Amino acid sequence: MKSFTRKQTVVVGFSVVWLLASGWALKKIVDYKMTAGQRAVPPIRWPSGTLIPPPTRQATLVMFVHPHCPCTRATVSELARLVEALHGKLSAYVLFIQPEPFTKEWVESDLWTEVKRIPDVRAMIDRGGKQAELFKSYTSGQVFIYAPDGRLLFNGGITPSRGHEGDNLGIRRIMSLIRTGHADQAQSAVFGCALQDKETLYEHP
Repeated sequence: MKSFTRKQTVVVGFSVVWLLASGWALKKIVDYKMTAGQRAVPPIRWPSGTLIPPPTRQATLVMFVHPHCPCTRATVSELARLVEALHGKLSAYVLFIQPEPFTKEWVESDLWTEVKRIPDVRAMIDRGGKQAELFKSYTSGQVFIYAPDGRLLFNGGITPSRGHEGDNLGIRRIMSLIRTGHADQAQSAVFGCALQDKETLYEHP
């Protein structure tokens, strides 16, 4: 059997190390994309003191967004498709967090512009995160659906993973709840950045 030369041995060794490192890096990326954000604990009835008018004749969707969360771009795209599919059956509001001491200009990011382009969706600024506190929302991309009588119908996210668009449980469950009043579950995982991570996410991009 032919033996390896020292050079060949070194090359093989480097190749093995590179493959192991690449596999580890890929695993870290996959783990990150599939790691859900902190689950919300919203009130089961529409809270008092909201900037948004309480639901009356149709269901109301409330989404909370960090203006500079890259993961939320996919959520906004999914929101556009959801609102179009449920046209006339849903009032939709997207609240952008504005922590102290950041300005309105900081809030009005490219995500803000994208949301403003979606027909029948209203973008609003949540100064100091007070509205997020009312709804107990902690993750960018968090969605709540409340029925016309004020009952919580859905609590969760509308993407399959961080920054990824496509078929997902959140969208399917919301569609079923609005159209039929039933779904296999009334929640789903939320994939996004933390709304209140002041050490990193509130830095200027």
